[in-house]
Amino acid sequence: MRRVFNNGSWDDGGRFYGGWWQGMPSEWRGRIYINGHTTVEIDYSGLHIVLLYQLEGIDYWNDVGEDPYQLDGWEQSESMRDFLKLVLLSSINSPTIESTIKAVRMEVNFNKEDYGWIQEESISIKEIVLLFMDRHSHIAHYFSSGYGVKLQSIDSRIAEHVINQLTIEGIPVLCIHDSFIVTLDKQERLHELMIDGFREIQNDHSLDPKVKGIKDIEFTAIRIPNNKIDKMTEGISNFKSVYMNEVKETLSLKSNMERYKQ
Repeated sequence: MRRVFNNGSWDDGGRFYGGWWQGMPSEWRGRIYINGHTTVEIDYSGLHIVLLYQLEGIDYWNDVGEDPYQLDGWEQSESMRDFLKLVLLSSINSPTIESTIKAVRMEVNFNKEDYGWIQEESISIKEIVLLFMDRHSHIAHYFSSGYGVKLQSIDSRIAEHVINQLTIEGIPVLCIHDSFIVTLDKQERLHELMIDGFREIQNDHSLDPKVKGIKDIEFTAIRIPNNKIDKMTEGISNFKSVYMNEVKETLSLKSNMERYKQ
């Protein structure tokens, strides 16, 4: 792992890169084992929006308390939430509204699998961007300002705090920017450190960051992707074949990890 800073400044960027797990689809990261043990991934909810509100003296989850990725008059769905996350990411990393809209449109055109519905429903990207800015009017001046690298500096220092403390305690951890993977038996400790790290770096122990609760975590030793589940409907024999392949892969991975430990 290495840290990548931006603009020739230690105050811009600083996120951790280089881990092979960072490029995996999130649904496949659930299959990762550490020393032969099943793992869980815990992340912050709406971290960058929460950080921006805090810069304005607002504790988002206590003072606002609403899902930051929802718009009045629009259906609240996972697809829309993912799209609004793209809008936020583009807006804080672009210098102008025009470049924000252009960046969003390029991603929509490139990633048909996730955002094809935007074009199918003839949704105006410009309208959504402006509505999102209006929805978060308290922090709208940070949008289309290139402030993203400053937020990355903050979240990378939080990650550094979490990683360093877990390392001191001898707990292996995998970092994906603002989320972390540990073995099941260490999830409570990770949960504590993520809250402590947020408060420590922000120098305000009254803040109440929202971290995905342990009770909300879903995990399984073998996770079968949707495309394979669809194939299972073709017959029980196919189900058995796919399932057994997953078992073999999992057992093989566990065996390799055991040899590595030796």
